[in-house]
Amino acid sequence: MVGLNIADWRVGAAQGAVAVWKGNPDALVIVQGQLYASNLEHVMDRPMKLAQSCLQSRLVYSSHEYFWHWKIDHFFMHLVNTFRPYTFRDELKKALQQASQVGEQDEFGSTPSFDEVRRRVHA
Repeated sequence: MVGLNIADWRVGAAQGAVAVWKGNPDALVIVQGQLYASNLEHVMDRPMKLAQSCLQSRLVYSSHEYFWHWKIDHFFMHLVNTFRPYTFRDELKKALQQASQVGEQDEFGSTPSFDEVRRRVHA
C-alpha cells in the first residue's frame, strides 16, 4: 500500500515496556488497547512478545469503555458490512447524535472537543 504504514501495536507496547523496565526492573507496566484503550480483542491469541516469560507477570492489560465511543464504533462496524453512499451522511449524523447524548454519562463527562462535535451535529 502506497503511503500507508501499518504498525503492530504490540511491538510499540513491548518496546515501551522494556524501556520502563530498564529504568525500574520491578515496575508493573500497564498496557492499554487501541481505539481509546477499548480494544484488547487480540491479547489472548496474539500476546506481546517479550524476551523473557517472567516479564509477563509484570504486565497488566487495561481497558476503558466509553459509552459515546460504543455508539460510533457500532456505526462503523455496520458501515463495514453494508456501505450505502446515499445514506452515509444521515447514518453518520444519527450515530454522532446518539453518541453525544450518551457521552455526558461518560466516566469523565464530556470534553470541550466533544462539545464542539455535538454543536456541529445538532446544528
